Amino acid sequence: FQSNHGVYPGSDDRELAMQSDIDEVYKIMQGIVGAESLKLQDANLIRDTLKKEEHAAEIVRYYNAELHNIASVIGGVGSQE
Repeated sequence: FQSNHGVYPGSDDRELAMQSDIDEVYKIMQGIVGAESLKLQDANLIRDTLKKEEHAAEIVRYYNAELHNIASVIGGVGSQE
């Protein structure tokens, strides 16, 4: 999304723009999980889980934010070094 538009999804917080971003992110997600090259052991679980548009809505809602749980893990690993 960012390479196509030059901005991250959710940068425009108007309702119509957000829905447009959600729709496009959802299409990208479906393309990734629908790819035949996805040969992970749990590929079917991933496909079934990401079939919900709510996941795309959360990605757009976060707008390039770093998730706090990811930041915590990275910080913990970094502090051990």
